[in-house]
Amino acid sequence: FSAPLNLMDDATEEGEGNPLIADSGESSFASLEEYKAAFPQFYYEKPAKTTVRSFFASPFLKGKAYLRRVKANFSRHFLIQLVSAYMGVKGSLATYLSVGLLPYFKNYMGVSGSRYQAYGTVANTPWSLKGFVGVLSDTMPIAGYYKRYYIAIAAGLSTVSFALVSALSLDDSMASFAASLFFFCYLGVVVVDLLCEAQYAQVMNRRPWTGSDIITWVWGSHTLGSIVASSIAGPMSDNGHIREMFWICVPLAAQVLVPTLLGYLPEPKLIREPCTFQAHKFKDNSILFSLAIFLGMCSLGLAIANLFATNLELLVTCGVLSALMCTFVFLALPRTLAMCNCYLFASQALYIQITGATDYFYTANRDCVADGPHFDYVYFVTWSTIAQNIFSFAGVLLFQNYMSKWSFRSAFWVTTVLRAVAGVFDIIIANRWNEKIGIPDHYMFMIGYNMVYQVCSMMDFIPAAVLTAKLCPDGVQSTVYALLAGFQSFGQNIARSVGLYMIEFFAIHTVVPCDFGNLGHLILASHIALPLLTVPLTFLLIPNALMTDDLLAEGQAGHSTKRSRKASARSDPDSNSNNDNDDHYHHHQHYRQHHHHHHHHYDRHHQQQQQQQQIQQ
Repeated sequence: FSAPLNLMDDATEEGEGNPLIADSGESSFASLEEYKAAFPQFYYEKPAKTTVRSFFASPFLKGKAYLRRVKANFSRHFLIQLVSAYMGVKGSLATYLSVGLLPYFKNYMGVSGSRYQAYGTVANTPWSLKGFVGVLSDTMPIAGYYKRYYIAIAAGLSTVSFALVSALSLDDSMASFAASLFFFCYLGVVVVDLLCEAQYAQVMNRRPWTGSDIITWVWGSHTLGSIVASSIAGPMSDNGHIREMFWICVPLAAQVLVPTLLGYLPEPKLIREPCTFQAHKFKDNSILFSLAIFLGMCSLGLAIANLFATNLELLVTCGVLSALMCTFVFLALPRTLAMCNCYLFASQALYIQITGATDYFYTANRDCVADGPHFDYVYFVTWSTIAQNIFSFAGVLLFQNYMSKWSFRSAFWVTTVLRAVAGVFDIIIANRWNEKIGIPDHYMFMIGYNMVYQVCSMMDFIPAAVLTAKLCPDGVQSTVYALLAGFQSFGQNIARSVGLYMIEFFAIHTVVPCDFGNLGHLILASHIALPLLTVPLTFLLIPNALMTDDLLAEGQAGHSTKRSRKASARSDPDSNSNNDNDDHYHHHQHYRQHHHHHHHHYDRHHQQQQQQQQIQQ
């Protein structure tokens, strides 16, 4: 999220834009119940007696009411903008990129698995630049707009890059240039996603009675685009039309220019200083913005190292950059936020990415692996992506029904263990044990990676998303969220970079003569042993709080207590000189007394917060 800070300051509506609420009348409601009472036509009411006809008609009637509701609250033009961004760009383009890089570098360019993984790291670097993009759009409007023209510029760069990838006949000596083109392809996806996400988040915050309606619209569009793209990418890759596949991406990347430049994004226009650097915003949030810029520099440095450094040099670079980033985080952010941020980074960085070995093993031909799985791209890309979407949703349902009220610590360590256990299925296939017990590779991979792993991975992702959202303080939610998300993406790039060294260390060779003899040991170390190291970190870095608790309120109470105690100590020249050493102990003692005296007030405040969270959910 990167909504401009204090966007409405010094801003007025342009007048030619579209209203955020088209025809719902009131612009503010105290609760969801009040909104339902005012507009009952926007909700489906179950009949008192359920018949066969009403049972089968209810999904369509619910859908009709939902469409009326979102159109009334968000306007037709804004919904078109979101479909363009999330079905056309993030759903389709991101899928073409994620599944298309493998056949492009493996089959078309003929590079090794390690090089493919390095180029994939370069291509995915824009996800780590979210914070930097947020700072740029927050502080430097273009022609009076914080988002419109940044989306247009990014879409233009992405369109040109896709056209070059499709038109140019590049060989393996130009693989680094191709990776750079894919970097700009991904940059268009990231900028469109980030800034549209920021805009609908603003609208959601102003209209909490809409609940998750706009999220359903966004992710429904995303899922549809992803399924359609994967259905096309698999058959085209198998038939050798790899470059031609990216021609499809050119109009998809360009189409978002139309609603954006037509003003379908409901963004106010700056009248005063429409193209001036907003120095006051940078000054007010200099630490956060500096951290975002430093993260962007580290991400770009890591991408360059992936192109030119040896695997050992890359490993050292990862260690140095990780240490620098964690140090900067503890210096720049409040302690609780810094500790949680470092945990989320470690959880991503320690799950070592080894796609350069596993993807090549699963799709290797008989010349490379005589008794391998030999998956074609229709199965490995198309059917697998569809199954992954389905079982990721199943993971959401399981988490919501059984784990949503757990503590953060329990949710993190349990889901970490579950995701590590899911790696056993890859070991079984790598060692060919499934063939010995009569289970075909297609079934084992579908059960293991596409089903069990996707469920566990989504259950592991949700508490991280909840923690990230709850750690964002008032006034700078968007910038902090973009920082946290970018820091986690940086952890994934660290994991990809370390994976190159791991592949070399375990002597995996992905080109003829191939050698995947140690693949099982590589998976054991990368997907099971190292990720489990984050389990003890859960109890050191994650607050002992329920996922329904308000972490900011508790943190602020403790911080204010500590601050008042320090002020008292400074005012008393005869205070104990050991106060600094005992600060941690007295902080907890004082906080418990403070909490006891204000227990009744906190209960009422907490109930109000839970009520507000339920309305927003």
